[in-house]
This record gives sequence, structure tokens and C-alpha cells, in this order.
Amino acid sequence: MYCGVKTAANPLTTAQRCGRLCVVAFCLFIAPSISAQTIDWRSNMTSLELEWTGSGDLTATSTGCIRSRRNGNRALDYGIMGIQSFGGDFLATRGSDSMLLELNFEGIALTDGGFTGTVFPGSTNCNSVTMDVRISESQLQNLPQGRYTTAGVGTYGRLIICATPASSTNCDISPREPFEDSDIEIAVTIPAYTRLFNVGDFKLPDYDGVAASVQQDMSFCVKSTSSSAGYRLTASSNTHHASANDFAISSAGETIPYTLLFDPSPDPANGNSLSSGVPVGPFTGSRQNQCGGGDNASMRVVVDGDDIRAASTGNYSGVITIKVEPN
Repeated sequence: MYCGVKTAANPLTTAQRCGRLCVVAFCLFIAPSISAQTIDWRSNMTSLELEWTGSGDLTATSTGCIRSRRNGNRALDYGIMGIQSFGGDFLATRGSDSMLLELNFEGIALTDGGFTGTVFPGSTNCNSVTMDVRISESQLQNLPQGRYTTAGVGTYGRLIICATPASSTNCDISPREPFEDSDIEIAVTIPAYTRLFNVGDFKLPDYDGVAASVQQDMSFCVKSTSSSAGYRLTASSNTHHASANDFAISSAGETIPYTLLFDPSPDPANGNSLSSGVPVGPFTGSRQNQCGGGDNASMRVVVDGDDIRAASTGNYSGVITIKVEPN
């Protein structure tokens, strides 16, 4: 409110105007413009409980619903901030191990403690929104088994998705800031799993007709994320010669048996003979992809010369299926 005094010559008569002033008092009332801004999550972002299958990126989508309005009946545009530690990466942790989370709100990448720079349209009702989560395979395959979570991580011990008017510059807790935040937990379980690397074909040399046998070696890597890095191995043949547990190659319905040796080292010279479909172990694998650059297991195929000479001429082949399981 502003009050003042106005003076002016009295316009009634000439005589009265001479030397006479009249005083007019006035007051001007100015009402402040009040704009009530409210943002609320009508439905919080859904928490995610994920499990990796052992290969590929891990992706998932969280959904929520935001109402953003001014004076109750006008839509209010808003901005979004992700908050965990106000800087750095979004993380899910297990002990001293951690994985980086890529978060995208409505297709826009989130950074920890910073606004996206994108203004999202408000709604007086409820806008359905999505947040996509991605964890890369390259991280997952190099982490030990267990459950990783965002709970207990960061400044507030939780992952927060904060919505605030587009004109605001922060999500600080203050009664004057009409922001609203949604807590979300993202948990990822890496199960115990095994993986083979560097497995190829056995390419036996042509038989010369006199050698006592022909053989071919193959070394490969076995990775295991079990607590002991242990694994069990089963080799199975698609062709058999005399029993369901032997290995054989075939041509035009004729079979030739062979011996398959396995050793949990890169050299199969001291390997033990396997039976088709019968598991062996436990053995100790590597926790690293590609075994850190070297192999840790091997096989040898040995075909006896007498069995070859007893067979008809032809090209013989077969398939070995190798299965490894955590132990």
C-alpha cells in the first residue's frame, strides 16, 4: 500500500483561487500477485529388482506419474534432477565393488546432482513418465556374484529423482521450494555363472595309413563367478560307437571311436579320459574374462590308428558339446 498527499489550486472561484490551496489525501492499495506452485508424484518411480542372465547389457524401465500445476488449474513445466552423491556417477554397490548405472528420464540422460537442461511439460492431472536403466555387459561380466543396490549409497543413502519448477535452480530442501522427490531403489543380482572362451573346432590331420594314432589339442578358458571360482564340466558326443558313454565320429552311417582327454590346465598331456554325458570336477576356473589373457583348461582328441584302418574311406566328423556349471 502506498499513501501520499496531493495539493492543487481550488478551482471554485477566482477569489477563492487566490492564495488558497486545497488538500486531497489518497491511498493506493497494491495487492501482491500470488502464484501457488505444486509438484507431486502421484505415483513414485517404481523400484527395480533385476537379475543378469550372464550375457548382454542389463536394461529395465521404471515408471511413475507427476502432477505439476500452478494455482491449482494451470499446468506448470518442470525440470528433473537425479541425486545420489551430487557429482560423479550413479552407482549400485556390494561391499567394495560397484557398478555404474546409466539413467535416462524420458530419454534424457541424468547426471548426479545436475538438472537435465530439458523442460518437461506439466499437467494438472498426472503425466506418466519413464526412466530407463542400463548396466553394460562389460561391467557385469567382471564383477563377482551377489546383490548390488543403490540403497545406502550417497549423500542421503538413497537414489532420488527430484522434480521442481522449470524456473528453479536446485532441489534443496526448503519450504519455499515446491519441489517433490521420489526415492527409487535399483538392485541388481549377478548370479554364479560360468562361461567358456576360445573354444574352437578339432581339425584332425589326414591319416597316413601307418601312424599309431592321430590327435588334436585345444586349449580354452573357463570363467566361474561362484564363491570359490569352481566349476564342473560335462562333454557329450552326438555320435556313439559301442555305448552311450563313448565318443565317435561318423561317415555314411559308419563310426570310428575316439578318446577325449581333459585337463584343468593349458596342457592336456596329463589329461584324464572323459565319458560322454558324465560330469567331472570340481575344478578351479578364473574370475576374469578370457582368464586374464591366457587359457586354463584343455582337451585332446585321440583316434587310434587300428580303428581308422578298420573303417571305410571317407570324411568322418562329429560334434562335442561342452557344458560348464558353477560349483
